[in-house]
Amino acid sequence: MKPMTMEDVTERAAEFGGCMSQMKDEVRAKVETVQRDVTRNLRRAKEKTEDLLEEGRHEIKTHPLAAVATFAVAGMVVGFAAGMLFSRRR
Repeated sequence: MKPMTMEDVTERAAEFGGCMSQMKDEVRAKVETVQRDVTRNLRRAKEKTEDLLEEGRHEIKTHPLAAVATFAVAGMVVGFAAGMLFSRRR
């Protein structure tokens, strides 16, 4: 194996610098893509949540007794389940 000359070292350093620059550009592009996807998905989730809230408000306004009855039953079920789980058995 022949010893490396200064020109060889300079050439290898330039190749390495080019590879590092390319990798940096690829990572930056990937980060930007992921950031854009996350932002889009958060916006969609927010819109969907707002739609569900509005739909819930509409249902409560159109069927108030059914809504109260539903929440009362749900409260009793949760209370019963909590009582069963957390009560001390003697």
